[in-house]
Amino acid sequence: MLAVLLLVVAFSFAAFVIDVGYILLSRNQLQTAADAAAYAGADALATGGDLEQAFLAAKEMSEENSPDMGNVLQNADISFGDWDVDTRTFNENNVAPTVIRVVVRRADTNDNPLPLFFAPIIGQDTANISATAIAAIPKSTGGPQFRFLLDDEMFDTDISDIEDLADRLNVSTDDLLSDNDDDGFLDIPAGERLELPTGQEGDEGMFDISTFENAFPFTKDSDYTMIDFLADGTALQDELDTQPLQDVEWNSSNAPHFELVGKKVLDPVPGTDPVDRHADILALADDETVYLSPVFKSDVSMAETDPSKYGAPAANMQGERRGLVAFKIVSARNNPDGGSYLPLVTIELVDPSTINLDDVTLDGSGGGQGQSEPVKLVQ
Repeated sequence: MLAVLLLVVAFSFAAFVIDVGYILLSRNQLQTAADAAAYAGADALATGGDLEQAFLAAKEMSEENSPDMGNVLQNADISFGDWDVDTRTFNENNVAPTVIRVVVRRADTNDNPLPLFFAPIIGQDTANISATAIAAIPKSTGGPQFRFLLDDEMFDTDISDIEDLADRLNVSTDDLLSDNDDDGFLDIPAGERLELPTGQEGDEGMFDISTFENAFPFTKDSDYTMIDFLADGTALQDELDTQPLQDVEWNSSNAPHFELVGKKVLDPVPGTDPVDRHADILALADDETVYLSPVFKSDVSMAETDPSKYGAPAANMQGERRGLVAFKIVSARNNPDGGSYLPLVTIELVDPSTINLDDVTLDGSGGGQGQSEPVKLVQ
């Protein structure tokens, strides 16, 4: 009887030593998977992805780092929000998140509890373990971004905030939306904040040139450069001696797509995607990122919506321009008119004299070439 009791004690001790060690080892593996998933999700958001893409990136990375462990990361265990530095707490926020939190598990809830070796002798077959990681979504550390094209749905003479500002400054709305000092930029004073519409579904005011990677043909190193494009039709065209693009046609050596050979370089322009998702616009609020955009006096009209034709949707950009605008999107809210009306954004005008075109990045990532790395906050 004593030998039997001692054997039970010995097995219990073995269960404690071996199984607890196995639990700790497995939890460390889960922590690696959690860290990798949080980093991947944060990076996806920082490089222009939406919440769905961040979900997929986090899940894919968790699977790569947890082979033979089953489904360690469920959708319900991926959260977006903000991190309170003082209280070290996570607060959920799906509109404009600054952090991503993931919880990976080997548990009954995921149908993959951790099987134990000796503990079944004392009635414990499995263990439920988890690991949590929170990663900050990095902000831009580089120069201004050229990401959006803007048209008269956003900047027009009958928009109430523009009318109010013109009245306050005792100038006409046409003067505000012109470049009378020949610096290439609209004459809206730096520091002013304007709440502007972003159009309606089907008649958008913002166009994203980063959605289809490498499709927008004007880069820093292309035959017709990004600066050629930004300066076109503005006072900067003469000042910088850039190539005027209105009448230029693609040839077989530089056309971004074979079907564009012989067509105007400004019509159609592939890689131009109307920003028509409410959540995407609401998520743009960020008081650190500076955007540089050309403002068109009339609609930027879609010349081709089928992405298969030129590798991406394409727009006609031969319309008259008002000039450039440098701005931050400090807040966004749903349009009270509802329905197909897209959200309102409040922008803050940035001083054009602080903009160096050589520092402008062609990127839609919230930072791109100047992007910092995701930062792990807690585990």
